[in-house]
Formats: sequence, structure tokens, C-alpha cells
Amino acid sequence: KKSKNQQKIKMKFNFFLLLLSSLIAVALSQLPPPHKGKIGVYSGIRFWALDGHKKVDLKLHGLEWTFIHRYKTVYAISPPKGGFVRYTGNGNQLDITSNPLNPNTLWNITVSPLHIYPPIFYICSEFHPSECATASGRKVIAKKDHSLLQAWKILKS
Repeated sequence: KKSKNQQKIKMKFNFFLLLLSSLIAVALSQLPPPHKGKIGVYSGIRFWALDGHKKVDLKLHGLEWTFIHRYKTVYAISPPKGGFVRYTGNGNQLDITSNPLNPNTLWNITVSPLHIYPPIFYICSEFHPSECATASGRKVIAKKDHSLLQAWKILKS
């Protein structure tokens, strides 16, 4: 009789450990971006910057962006001199708007479940969730592609 009770206790304990490890994995996958940081191509050396026309592009020395938490995993992304990164349509370059109420300035920033450092972040439009920030040459565009060009690192400055 003891061995059956011991087996039940062991099974319950193993189930508890499985549940606990699952909860920890979920919690780690919800890692928020830092308050401020440089956004870079994950597998490259270029970072988000601005061209002379309020368009988001990629340069060797990028800007420090501010992440303004709105709710859950949704953020507004702001360059140093103010404004907000705006989604402008599939295949179009991201730009800066001064309107904080524009729904196209909301970005769902999620982290890859891979446990690597630095973590991989995905930056997708909140209202067009299949469209994510994508490196395209020296520009940052919104695209439906699922590729490494949508993997970003966010480095604290």
C-alpha cells in the first residue's frame, strides 16, 4: 500500500514540476523591452535611425529609442526628438508622426521563446498583426514575410 501512495505522491510532484517549468517558460517569454535602447538587426550591425525625411532606416550608429508601454505587450516607439514610429502599409517604410493617438503607432513587441542572449524581439503592428518591422536594404519596412529580417535585438544604451 505504501508503494502505491508513494507512486501517487511522486506522480503529483512530477506534474507539479512540469506545471512550474511551463509557467516559468511562459513568464520568461513575456520579457519586456528595456525602457530605452537601440534597435538593431539581430544578425547584423545596423540599427534603427532616421533619414532626413522622418523615415526609419538602418545605420551603423543608430538612435536610442524610447519604448512607451501602453498595455500588455503593446508599446509606442519614440525617437530621441519625439514623435512616434508609424505603420504606413505593407511594404512601406516606417515613418515618424507627431500624433500619439494614431492607432498605427501601436506596436506589439514580443520576445522569441528561444533562450538566447541577446533575446530576439519581433515588432509587429498592433492593428495589422501579420505585418512586422522588417530590414529591407537600409530601410525598415512593414512586411508579412516571416524571416530573420524581422528579428531584432534591443540593446540598452
